[in-house]
Amino acid sequence: MNIKLVPLAISILHYYQGANSKHLLPIFPSTIDAGGVEAKAISRQWIKTTNKWLKCIASDCQVDANLTTYVPRPPAGVDEH
Repeated sequence: MNIKLVPLAISILHYYQGANSKHLLPIFPSTIDAGGVEAKAISRQWIKTTNKWLKCIASDCQVDANLTTYVPRPPAGVDEH
């Protein structure tokens, strides 16, 4: 699936691309320790909300797929190629 991004969305992604974070977009306030309990709660809520919106987007765009933030990974030792 390909999604066309408008120029504003692309500029936002480029702005955050160089940030010191393992996330593409910042989801934690700067006052929260990214490894702490509070961060885990925020992360779980963020994923729940994002998955809800992805479901709405898929429905609005008539995409017959279960869009989620989950990305399956191959088992350890399995070559993807």
